[in-house]
Amino acid sequence: MAKQELGPESRDKEARMRALVDAAIKLFAEEGYGPVSTRRIAELAGCSETLLFRYFGGKRGLLHAISEGLIETSAKTSLPEFNDVHEAVHGYLLHVFATMRARSASLKVIIAALVNESTLAQEFENMHDSHVQALATQFRRFQAAGDIAADVDVDAFTTGLEQMGFAVGFLMQIIYRRPQSELEAIADTFANVLAAGLQPNVASAPISASLRQQTVRRAVEASQGLDKIITLLESWPTPAGAQNGEAEGQPGRTATRGKATTATSRRR
Repeated sequence: MAKQELGPESRDKEARMRALVDAAIKLFAEEGYGPVSTRRIAELAGCSETLLFRYFGGKRGLLHAISEGLIETSAKTSLPEFNDVHEAVHGYLLHVFATMRARSASLKVIIAALVNESTLAQEFENMHDSHVQALATQFRRFQAAGDIAADVDVDAFTTGLEQMGFAVGFLMQIIYRRPQSELEAIADTFANVLAAGLQPNVASAPISASLRQQTVRRAVEASQGLDKIITLLESWPTPAGAQNGEAEGQPGRTATRGKATTATSRRR
C-alpha cells in the first residue's frame, strides 16, 4: 500500500490532519475498525503516530472526524429543484445513489460504527432528517399545485422514499456492487408507479399488472436489504477493550446495543 507523500508546501496542520483522516477511511473501509492500528494509519498518511494522537487523541477521534466530514459534505450538497412528481422521485433517487457512491468508503466506516456509537447515530439521524425536510418541501409544492392528492401524507411519503433510497443506495450499490443500470431501472420503475399513485385521480391512470409486480418485487428487495443492514450492524463484533473505554485506541461502547439499534433502525 503506497504511502502518501506530503510536499514541503503542504507540511501544515490542516494537510496532515486531512492525510490522517484519508488514511483512516481507507484502512477502516478495507479492513474494519478493530484490526487497524494507529501506527499503520500514521505510516500510510506519511505522518508520525505522535501527531495522530496530538490531533485526534486516537482512533475514536479519527472516527468522529470521518463522521463530521461526511455530515459537512452532505450539508453542502443541495437537493436539485424538480419540476414535477415523476422527475422528483426519479431525480432524487439518482441523486442519492450518486452521492452515496462518491462517499462509499466513509459510509462503510460510519454505518459499521452506528451500533456502538450513540453520538454518531444521533448525528446521522439528524442528517437524514434534514434530507427528508428538504425533499418534503418540494412535494408539498406539488401537492399545493394539485399534482398530488390532498389526502396524501407528504411527510410519511418522503420519509419512506428517503429510507428506500438509502437502503438501495447503500446495500445494492456499495455492498452488493450491483450495476448502475439496475439502480437506474429501480429509479425508473418507482418514479413511474409513485407518480401515478400520488395523482388525485389515480383510477384514471391504471398501472399494468407487470409493472405492479415488478415494483412490488423491488420494494420487497429493498425492505429485505434494509433488514440485512440492521442484522449486520447488530452482529458487528465489539472491539476488544470497548467495554472499558478507548483501550489501545479502540472506541468505547457509548450506548447499550438496544438503544443504538433503536436509533439505527428508526432512521434506516
